[in-house]
Amino acid sequence: MVVTQRQSEEEDQKEAMVGKCEKCRREMIRHEYYAGPQGAVDYDPERWGRSDDLIPQFPTLMGSMEYAEIRNSEEGRVCKECGHVNNLLDTNIWGWPRAVEQTRRVNAAHRAIVQAAAQADAKIAEEAAE
Repeated sequence: MVVTQRQSEEEDQKEAMVGKCEKCRREMIRHEYYAGPQGAVDYDPERWGRSDDLIPQFPTLMGSMEYAEIRNSEEGRVCKECGHVNNLLDTNIWGWPRAVEQTRRVNAAHRAIVQAAAQADAKIAEEAAE
């Protein structure tokens, strides 16, 4: 796998991942997605998470995960040119699943703490009013 990246100096940050056949080297998959950072015009906070996430998912990482899902599907592994069944792409060596799951857990924990604090504040206010 080869990763080539260039930061856009304009508003849109369009990225793509391309998969080639291991045997004939023909392009099998091209997965394009917008990966603008938080605050950019093309950034969509709910595309890969929630708008209230404390820590947003990294768009390049999420687009890479989408690519891997497509690439590892039965249709995504079979080359339409030569019929070769390509090996599965091991995302664990890149750490993508772990990073995504850790970010999800951090955000879930943050929401739980905020909710617990609000409940504690309500209880304190109720007890003070008695």
